[in-house]
Amino acid sequence: RAERRERSRQREHVKHPEGLLSYHIAFVDLLAATAQKRNEFAQNFCRAILPLEDVMVALADDLPADVKAPFWHFLQSVYLDTDASSLTDAEQLLLRDVTVEFNHTLSPASLKG
Repeated sequence: RAERRERSRQREHVKHPEGLLSYHIAFVDLLAATAQKRNEFAQNFCRAILPLEDVMVALADDLPADVKAPFWHFLQSVYLDTDASSLTDAEQLLLRDVTVEFNHTLSPASLKG
């Protein structure tokens, strides 16, 4: 995590498009693409490779938008666009908490100031 943050801060993926960070970003995005359209096998495979907690840490980190975008894609394809019964209880609780926090953050009262 710290290494990804440091590589992002140095814009390695821009300066060295064939570097490790670019590979990592492309890999996460590729995994997300395989899980699209509720492909249950691919979603389960992706969850085994990249747990929800790790996705949430990446999204919470101070990373550039172009580094975060594949993680948003992954979250949508693997954890949100799925049959809820295929998620573990812990994943369901974490997603519920994130949704509540997201809704609170975007509420009109919180956006006013």
